[in-house]
This record gives sequence, C-alpha cells and structure tokens, in this order.
Amino acid sequence: MIKFFALASIAIAILTGSSNGAKDECVLIDFTAEESEFADLNSAIKSTKAAKLLGSVLGKYDPLTLRNVTLKGFNYPRVMGQDVTVATTIDSITITGLKNLTPKQVNVTSPNSVEITTSSTGQVAVDAKLSATVAALDLSASADLRFVLEKPTFTANIEANMFACAPGVSASLCSNMTVADLQERIASATTKRQYASIMKEVFMKFKDASVKSFALDFESISEFDLDFDSPSFIFRTMLRLVPDYSVDDINKKGSTYEAYISTINRYAPTVLNFIITSMLEPWFGATCLSEK
Repeated sequence: MIKFFALASIAIAILTGSSNGAKDECVLIDFTAEESEFADLNSAIKSTKAAKLLGSVLGKYDPLTLRNVTLKGFNYPRVMGQDVTVATTIDSITITGLKNLTPKQVNVTSPNSVEITTSSTGQVAVDAKLSATVAALDLSASADLRFVLEKPTFTANIEANMFACAPGVSASLCSNMTVADLQERIASATTKRQYASIMKEVFMKFKDASVKSFALDFESISEFDLDFDSPSFIFRTMLRLVPDYSVDDINKKGSTYEAYISTINRYAPTVLNFIITSMLEPWFGATCLSEK
C-alpha cells in the first residue's frame, strides 16, 4: 500500500495552481487547473522505466507489516437482550507483493483530490491477526486471516492539501516542480540519499492527506482462510453470522464476491490512513518554501 502514497506524492507535488493561501509565499494547489501536467504525468508513469523505478525504490516496503490498526466497530442487534458494538483491531497485518504493482492512471476528482489506479500481473498476499471485543458483555475473540489475490487492481481516492509558490515569490525562496523536472531529477539520481532528498522535498509541500475511498478488483483469488477462536460461547454463536467465504464461491463473481469486495473496500481506507499517519505525516512540512 505504501506505493499508493509514493505515487500520490509524485502525482500531486509536481503540479502547481492557485487557491486560498495559508501563507503569503504559498498557495494551495488546485488540481483541476493542471490538465496538461496530469496528461504528461499519465504518459510518464506508464513507461517501463517508471515501473522499474518505483519497484526498486519501494522494494524495502515489501513485505509491509503494520501493527495495532483500529478498525471501525460494527453493531450486532439484540445480543443477550441488548444491542452491542463489536470493536475490532488488526493486531498485525503483512502485505506481500506490493513491489509488483505498477501505476496505471491518475485522475483529478476535485480541486484537492486525485484518484490513483495501480495493478499487478502477479499476486498480492495478505496475512492478518485480528481481535474483537464486546466491552459491554466482557467478550473477546481472535481471528487469523489469509488471502491471496491474483492480478489485482487497486483504486484509491486521495484527498491532499498541498502548497505551491504564490505568484511573484522569488525563485530563491520557492520553486515548483513539473513532470519534466521530476523526471530529470529522478533519472540523474544514483544513490538512496538522492532519492530520499527528492521525496523529502515532495513531502514538505503536504499540509495533510487522507484516503477517502478504495476499490478492489482482481482476476481471481487463489487462497482464502479465516479461522476464529473465542473462549465465549456467546461470541462463538455471534461469529456464526459472519459470512463463510470460500475460494470457489468468491471466484464465481456472484453475491459472495460482492460481499467480500464490499468488506475489503470498507476497511482498506482505515489501513491506508494508518500508513499516512504513522509513516508519512512526520515528513509533511506544510510549506512551499525551500529549506535554507
């Protein structure tokens, strides 16, 4: 998933525009005013060189492991005479195969949002350990989840507020990047430190960012296993209401497939926003100005 944000950073940091400024020297970027730059960007990211570069630079994040991700709770009606809320946490999740994802398209969806699509011709595997609690009834359960997607496609709508140079600001204080500028700088970079310097400059322009929606598709699923365990008879009874997915049922692309896709799409933004908060926000500088 980290590849989404590297691609998003590149996609929106290289574009300049105008809006209401947070500082005299900087203005918020309006992505809808940058049609030609997005056209250049989409041509650039589809090149073999761009795909290899992203895979090489981001390979250290594959596999990607996250811990203690709190998911949105869900409600069960009338358990032991009362409505209850089940709180769910991803204790750990490991995602393998992200380095094989390649960017496909970046589309503007609003003045401060872009939709990014990536896909893979291989596999993406997810292994997760989850826990669930019903505090009102002092109940708990755990689960082990594994699934392997074949040739998946991921689409994320990302809202980002970023700064560009205001008109008339001295070039000694501030300079914007174009697609051509970024391509040239990346092509000339030969060390990890140089790549890191480029990404640092990109992230300095971010004020904030978040994933608003996520859409998954795939050619097929080759593995799916979900095992629950709970010391509570009541919780075990509740868990019988959880859909019983199987590889064959999902691959029929019917109601089970739709339910599975819906579940992934509902919770993926939480995981992606956890990545933003824990891994990327410390790099955000909320400025368009160059470092002295």
